[in-house]
Amino acid sequence: MSFLINPYSFASGDTWEETFDFGSSFPTAVSNGDTGTYSSTIGSVYVLNNEMTYAGVDQPCASYSSQLFTAGALSDTMWTMLANETIWTKVDAVPAPCFYGASNANNNLKDSNDLNYLGGLLAGCGPSAFGDHATTKYGTTSLAYSTCWAGNGSGSDNWTTLFRESATTSRFKNYPTSARSSDDYNYTLTVDSGTTGLDRLLCCGQNAGPGGRKSDATIDQLVFKNGVNSE
Repeated sequence: MSFLINPYSFASGDTWEETFDFGSSFPTAVSNGDTGTYSSTIGSVYVLNNEMTYAGVDQPCASYSSQLFTAGALSDTMWTMLANETIWTKVDAVPAPCFYGASNANNNLKDSNDLNYLGGLLAGCGPSAFGDHATTKYGTTSLAYSTCWAGNGSGSDNWTTLFRESATTSRFKNYPTSARSSDDYNYTLTVDSGTTGLDRLLCCGQNAGPGGRKSDATIDQLVFKNGVNSE
C-alpha cells in the first residue's frame, strides 16, 4: 500500500486560523497606539467597500493599517498566509510598493524602522515587472526581497500563498486563479531567525525614497493559518 503526502500540509504545535474579510468589524481609525488605519497626505491604507485599499501610495508613504491576531502571535517556524484577489494598479511610471503580511509592530517598512515583518507586496520591480512577490524585515535591517516577477502584465487578479516553513525559510507562490492549482511564481526566501513575535496583520507603505511613484491596490481577503503549511 502506498500513500501520497502533500508536501505543503504539515502541522506544528498550536494551530488556529483567522480570516480578515475587511468588513465593518475591522478598525477604521488609529489613535494612541491602537491598531487601525493611519492616513497621510502621500497615500492612504484603509478599509473601503470590504477591501483593504491602498490609495495613492507613494514611495515616501507612512500609512499603515493593522489588526492584532485574536489568538496571539504566529508560530516562529510554521504558518501560512493566503491573499485572495490582490489587484494592483500602476499610477506612476515607476510604482511604489504596497505591503501586506504579518508583523510585530504598527509602522511602515522604512529600512531604519525597528520591526519584524514577513509577507508579500503588490508592486513591480521598476516600471515593467508587475507581479506580487515576497519580502521580509528583521529589526532595523533593510528589507529583503524575493526575485522580481513579471506578472500578468497588469498586476490584477492574483491569489498568493506565503508559507513560513522554518525559522529561516519561507516560500511565496502566485496563482492566476482562486483554485490555486498551478502557480506562476514559486520562490524560496530566506528569513532571519530573529523574525519572531508576529502578532498582527500589517498593510502599509514604505516611507522611503522619492515621490512621484504612486500606486493603487486592493486586497479582497487575507487568511492566516498558524502551525500549518496548507492552502
